[in-house]
Amino acid sequence: MEFIPYDKMKIIFGAWTPSLIIDLINSGMDMFDSCLPCITTERNSALIFDYNLKYKNESIIMDVSHRKTDKMNDNLNEYEICLTDKCHFEKFVPIKDSCTCLTCKKHTRFYIHHLLVSNELLGFILLTIHNLHYFNQFFKDIREVLMK
Repeated sequence: MEFIPYDKMKIIFGAWTPSLIIDLINSGMDMFDSCLPCITTERNSALIFDYNLKYKNESIIMDVSHRKTDKMNDNLNEYEICLTDKCHFEKFVPIKDSCTCLTCKKHTRFYIHHLLVSNELLGFILLTIHNLHYFNQFFKDIREVLMK
């Protein structure tokens, strides 16, 4: 980063985890690719990470709440859940309770699981809506922390 002029926009492409995005912002990166939500959707997964952002000593600090993985979902990371897993077959809850996207307001994990397993296009669309909204909200929260 020291070789890039300070007054130039710094853009990075790729699917980065939320904690790595925070590290890249702290190192001076200005703009990011938005392919993480799309790649997550292609895996039939939904972004669900909890985070708490703070601005301290001229850098952003992110506390990620680690959720307990279901017994059937030992292969998942801390940022997403796979909605084609059988454990979501009878979950009549939104993807993320705190999410305000159209998908979480109107549909349950069970319904999206059914659509994805049935290869219905609507499942992919609803998952895309959620993931893009969640990722956009994450960056909105980052901007708010930086403005304080």
